[in-house]
Amino acid sequence: MPQLTAIFDVVKVCKKHGVPVSNEGGIAAPGNFAKAIAAGCNAAIFGSVFAGSEETPGPIVYKNGKRYKHYHGSTSYISNVMKEAREKKKIVKKFLKDAYVEGVESLVPFKGPAKNAIDAYMKGLRSGATYCGARNIQEMQKRARF
Repeated sequence: MPQLTAIFDVVKVCKKHGVPVSNEGGIAAPGNFAKAIAAGCNAAIFGSVFAGSEETPGPIVYKNGKRYKHYHGSTSYISNVMKEAREKKKIVKKFLKDAYVEGVESLVPFKGPAKNAIDAYMKGLRSGATYCGARNIQEMQKRARF
């Protein structure tokens, strides 16, 4: 779940200056999205929600009869190799010993079109608004109680 006290603190300051707010991760279920928006976020970072969707880069991989997508974080080793190949315009054949590696690589279950996740998260947002007795996001943010 998004760290709500951090959102509350940041929203308080940013509203005074007209600066929009986004969460920093923590969106793992539709209810988390609704809570972040109700707490004052103008946008949300979905992180791994879309990992494995049809639109993500990379091929579909079959393993033990199931479909997966190869996932690699933006600072994973494979991302470094791909960046090197783009910059040098040739295939990288040597080990990159100076690569900055922080991200992870893994296989994630294939999820189909991203639209499926978007629809689920929008339903969660609408549901959260009804819990607040709100008809729109502004009302939701005013009426939400945590």
